[in-house]
Amino acid sequence: MNGALKYKYGICVDFKAYFNSFLLSRSQRFWKLVRGHRVYTLRTLPTGSVWAPALAQIYSVAIATYVKHMASDHVAIDVYLDNLRLCGDSLLGLQRSLRLLYKVAAEFRVDINEDLEEREGCDPTKYEFLGLLFDHSNRTMDIAPHIRTKIQQIDPQHDGSLRSFLATYGLLCFASMALRIPRCDFYFATKFLRRRASARAKLDEPARLWSSCKSAVAQWRECILGRAPQSYQELKGRYTTYIFTDASNCGYGAIRYCESGRTEVLSGKWKGGMKKAHINVKEAKALYIALSSFKLRWADIHVVVDNTSVVFALRNACSKSFRLNKILLRILHLNLRILSVSYIQTNANPADWLSRLNRKLFVSRHSPFVLSALARLFVLPLPRFDAATFVTVPTDLQPVTGLWGH
Repeated sequence: MNGALKYKYGICVDFKAYFNSFLLSRSQRFWKLVRGHRVYTLRTLPTGSVWAPALAQIYSVAIATYVKHMASDHVAIDVYLDNLRLCGDSLLGLQRSLRLLYKVAAEFRVDINEDLEEREGCDPTKYEFLGLLFDHSNRTMDIAPHIRTKIQQIDPQHDGSLRSFLATYGLLCFASMALRIPRCDFYFATKFLRRRASARAKLDEPARLWSSCKSAVAQWRECILGRAPQSYQELKGRYTTYIFTDASNCGYGAIRYCESGRTEVLSGKWKGGMKKAHINVKEAKALYIALSSFKLRWADIHVVVDNTSVVFALRNACSKSFRLNKILLRILHLNLRILSVSYIQTNANPADWLSRLNRKLFVSRHSPFVLSALARLFVLPLPRFDAATFVTVPTDLQPVTGLWGH
C-alpha cells in the first residue's frame, strides 16, 4: 500500500456493479431461487455468496496482470476487489496503460464507474484509494477527508448500542493502522469489547460503556485528529513492534503487535526443570522464547512484561540470579534492537490469559477475523473482529540505553 508513494503518479479506477459482471450459464440449474410457487433463475453470481469476494479478486488480478503484461511502460498495479490503482513515473505511460485497462475491461465485460476522459483529467499526484489520501508530490499518506469527518463526529460520551460502538471502534482502528498509531494507550476500549462483545451479546442492546472506555475513546479520537500525514520516509525501512509476555506455573504466553496491524500469538507449556523454576526465571524464559520465535530482524522492539524483577534485570543487563543472567545472555546473543523495557500490571497484560492456556499455540495473521478462530480454540468469550485488540502498551515507555540500545 505505501510502496505506491515511491512513484511520481497514480491513477485509481473503480469497477461498476462488479458482481453483476459474473454471468452464469443456463446449464447451472442449482443457481435458482424459489419464492412461493415461482422459480427464479439467477443470471449473475449472488453478491451475498461467501466466495464472491474471492472470485472478484481473482478476476481483477487477471485483468491487472494482462494489462501489466501488455503495457510497454513500467507500471505497478494494486488490486483490491473492484478497486485498482496504477502507479508509475511517466505520466504519458500511465495514461497509455489506463487506456489499455479500459479496453481490457470492456473485453472482460466489466464496466468502470468513470469515463476514460474523466479519469484522465483527474490529478494523478493526489487522490483517494481505499479510504486513504495519497499525495505523490509530498510523498505523504493520510486518512481520507470523509473518514476524518466521521471521526470528528464521534461523541465519546454517547452511550448508544453495541453495534454503533463496534462501528466506532472499527473506524478508529482503521485510522490508527493508516497513521501508525499504537492502540496501546486506549486499552480500556479494547477491554470493554472483550468483555461485552461475546457470542451471546446482542448488537442492538445498549452498550453501557464504562467511564474508562469513554475516556479512552476520547483520547483515541484526539490522537488521530492531531496526527500529521505520514511521509514515505517514515513508512519504509524499519518498523516498530510491541511484545507482551507473561509466565505462570502452567506455561508461557506472548503477543506481538506491529504497526501494520499484524498480530502474532504464542503460548506453550513448561517442560522438564522449568516446571519447578522460580517465577522470575519463567518470566525471563517466556521473553526469550517470544524474541526467538517471532521474526524481528528489522524491528524496533518495545518489550512489556508484568514482572518488576525481569524489568530491572533487562534494564541493567544483570541480576542476582545465575539462571536469570544466563537467559539474559541468550537474549543478548539474539542481536535484536530492543528500544525499551516497560512494566505493566497483570490485570492489564493482554498476554496473561495465554500463559494459562496449558496448550501450545502459534497464530500469525493479518486478517481482522482471526478471533473467530481463536474463540473456538480457547472456548472463551472473545470478540470476532481484530486480533490486534489484544494488545496494549503503557504510556510511560522509557528508552533503554547501553546494552540493549543500538
